[in-house]
Amino acid sequence: GGVNIPDSPFTLHIIPFLEMRGKPVNIISGLNNPWGVVISKNEEIVVAENGAHCITILNKEGKKVKSFGTEGTKEGQFSKPRGVAISHDGHILVTDEHRLQKLTFEGVCVKSVGSSK
Repeated sequence: GGVNIPDSPFTLHIIPFLEMRGKPVNIISGLNNPWGVVISKNEEIVVAENGAHCITILNKEGKKVKSFGTEGTKEGQFSKPRGVAISHDGHILVTDEHRLQKLTFEGVCVKSVGSSK
């Protein structure tokens, strides 16, 4: 099973989202050019919204829990975020332009390396 994300090549494998014939039952919409996607150990879906310059967290049903970040080059801001991962210690890792940020699930920047200029 899976959830299709429009305007993105991703299908998230979270059930139950498909009917018997394999047709999507639940489609996540309202995301602005989603790029990177990762699922946390708590089954939260973390999405890098490239077009909105933010990180959005969805529950396992695909409903928005929260978003954080704005466009910019300061810590906690993003310039077209692309990659997203979860670190071994449970932080969100986000890449944008030429920078990597380590953030809490509340959006607080713990560490930033590189520059998005």
